[in-house]
Parts: sequence; structure tokens; C-alpha cells
Amino acid sequence: MAREFSDTVMDHFRHPRHAVPLPFPDGTAWVRGQDTTRFVRIQVGLREGHVAEASFGTYGCVPAIACGSWVCEWAVGRSMAEVQHLAPTAVLEALGGLPPNRRDHADMTVQALQQAVVNAVNRISHAGLLSSQEHPV
Repeated sequence: MAREFSDTVMDHFRHPRHAVPLPFPDGTAWVRGQDTTRFVRIQVGLREGHVAEASFGTYGCVPAIACGSWVCEWAVGRSMAEVQHLAPTAVLEALGGLPPNRRDHADMTVQALQQAVVNAVNRISHAGLLSSQEHPV
């Protein structure tokens, strides 16, 4: 019998990284799935043009937790431009794939990360705390 999830997916599910909400995020984004019962929340903190910290929250299924964990782990230390170029296919590849009916979790999580960074940039720019050289989007 074939396994539904890879070892990498199960590791991120059993030992999620970055699952604690940030106390003072620079940006937050919520993305809902096509059915309104699924969602992911990503929070980011930016420093010197890079993601310094990231966290996720979701309502519990294995792929949602694995995608949130992997995406936040990947994002820390990345430039804002790198984040904007992350594709859901990269998440799926890194996790060793997901069943076809679960792949939209990668889409939702990447969308939430990218929107959280945009929200952070807009918030920081509005406050006058980000130089024009750091503004990638």
C-alpha cells in the first residue's frame, strides 16, 4: 500500500517549525481555501530587506501544517525579492509531493507568505521606516 505523505511532510507535521504567533509582526496575511473551512495565516518580521522571522497558523490537516512549517522555515533569511519568486511547485518538490486533492495547500501558503511580505513593506513604508532601496515590490 502506498503512503499518502512523504517523510518530509510527516516530519513537518509532527514537528512543525515556526508555529508560534509573532508578538509584533510587521506583516500578516490570511488566505482561505476555495471551501471556507481551510485557511492559513502567515506573519513576518522584516529586517534590512530580509525576512527575519516568520510564523504560520492553520486549521490542522497534515498538508496545511507541513506547508506552513516548510514555507516559514524557508523564508527566514530570504530577501523580499526571493519570497516574491517562490512558487508553489517549489514547496511541493521540497516536501516530496502531496496528493492532487491537497496541493492547493502549497498555493495558499505561498500566497499568504507573499501577501504578508507585501503587507509588511506597505506598513513599514507608510511609517517611513523602509528606505527606497529596500522596497522590492
